[in-house]
Amino acid sequence: MRLSSNEGFGIQLEVTGYESTAELEQLADWFDGVAKGAPDPDAGYFMEPSLEFGWTSDPQPFVDVTLAHECAPAWSALSAALREMLAKFPRRGYEDGAV
Repeated sequence: MRLSSNEGFGIQLEVTGYESTAELEQLADWFDGVAKGAPDPDAGYFMEPSLEFGWTSDPQPFVDVTLAHECAPAWSALSAALREMLAKFPRRGYEDGAV
């Protein structure tokens, strides 16, 4: 599953092993609701304590993904991967004070 913004930024999530397909079905139902702009708060119940999905509709709709504990990335490895990706692009945006 790829979660991405309108600008094309995103992350890739993959289920590599899971005990409860019922929970995955519930999560799929919740994302169906997201696609319609009104997810059922009760349908999004997900027992994995290290992965949480949230929905906000104001001021504009977005899905919030929280990774905690063992699902959280190894921050030093993530930093190295980001710097490797950054090396592929010219530096821009900070010279004039803009981000």
